[in-house]
Amino acid sequence: MALAAFLKECNVFQGLNDAQLEKLAAIAKEEAYPTGALLYKEGDPSSQIYLVHQGKVFLEMKCDMGPTRPPCRSSSTW
Repeated sequence: MALAAFLKECNVFQGLNDAQLEKLAAIAKEEAYPTGALLYKEGDPSSQIYLVHQGKVFLEMKCDMGPTRPPCRSSSTW
């Protein structure tokens, strides 16, 4: 699938016209990662956006429920 066509299918870009999508596609790059690859961790600077075309993503987030409760871990698979 062409990158611009994939971007057009993403809800986050639905307000962009074809020319804008083409400009975005020109600066985007397609990457593939092996199962279990760590793309980023908590505290890393946010310098990229990842769009998943195929596969699954596992997100894990630490949360502190206050001074009387120990920190918990929250996980999601998309």
